[in-house]
Amino acid sequence: MGLDMYIYNDDTEKVACWHKHYGIHDAVNTLARHKGLHFESFNCVPVRLEPGDIDFIKASMDDNAKDPETIALLSKCKFIIETGGNLTYDSSW
Repeated sequence: MGLDMYIYNDDTEKVACWHKHYGIHDAVNTLARHKGLHFESFNCVPVRLEPGDIDFIKASMDDNAKDPETIALLSKCKFIIETGGNLTYDSSW
């Protein structure tokens, strides 16, 4: 139980997933508000990602949250978007 977060493609195939990674979740929450999404609670709110969004997420995270696996997954996501893929972030409490 707890916070589960996913980045998936248009085929709903999971590209990345985390459990209780609040640095990423908080960054995407801020990103969603910047994109004009409205919600009471940032739970089950899909957010379409663009290449610059991945950079924003990385920059927003505290250094201690930037573990090598997370950075590698985010870099993979950016590559997928830059080469024509569509990715969406979603989360569930």
